[in-house]
Amino acid sequence: MSAPNPGQPATGGTIPTLALLALLSAAPFPPAPWGAGLFLLALGVTVTSAKRSPPRVLHFGVLVTLMLGLLAIPGAWMTWPGPMILALALYWGARRRLPKAPGSLSRGEFDRGNALLMTVFIVLSASALVGWWWLFDPDLSDAVSRLPEVHVAVLIAAGLAFACLNALGEEVIWRGLGMGALHACGITGAPAHVLQAVSFGLMHIHGFPRGWIGVGLASVYGLMMGLLRIRSRGLLVPWVAHVFADLVIFAVLAALAAGSV
Repeated sequence: MSAPNPGQPATGGTIPTLALLALLSAAPFPPAPWGAGLFLLALGVTVTSAKRSPPRVLHFGVLVTLMLGLLAIPGAWMTWPGPMILALALYWGARRRLPKAPGSLSRGEFDRGNALLMTVFIVLSASALVGWWWLFDPDLSDAVSRLPEVHVAVLIAAGLAFACLNALGEEVIWRGLGMGALHACGITGAPAHVLQAVSFGLMHIHGFPRGWIGVGLASVYGLMMGLLRIRSRGLLVPWVAHVFADLVIFAVLAALAAGSV
């Protein structure tokens, strides 16, 4: 995924893009009934800015609106990443009806340098995740309770599916369409990198890691994945790195569920 031509920024989409990113970042904070307000605001921003914003902003708006609408349903957060994956599927179905937005979802280059940096980030993120759990001993009973009580082979398959799908959805949203929308309206370089990372971090306030320390750690991780996306010019390298991080999270939760740690 290459950055847009800096000489041709479409500044008309700046406010809608920032508004959509802010609404997405706010999703974990209000109780479920109030989440409908975020959905309606995102819908309004997307519809009113559709004709004067770059196509990549419209694509981002459609996906954010779909996801906020699904997350507004009571109990939806308990089925994560289900709402995100369903939103992604609905977006993909509607994608042909939208103006083309080339570049946002490019695969990119998986060369030796990118593989080496990815490996370093995998080791760092795995260490940070396990270290956070070990140092702070957080209450993860809500996450553990969502693990299915099935045969270990089925549980492993579920863990792989979770890691692949969760990483796919989050990379498409933040490093794909999110960064693509920021670039399309002229927000590039460090500002775009930091904005997507902070938004990603805020969405994880109830995740693993959680709390404000978790937000900080997830934001740093968002910077790492953003760097992989920029360096590789696509989403494949950050997706692979993200899958490994999610596997570590699933392994810790599975170990807790089994009472082995």
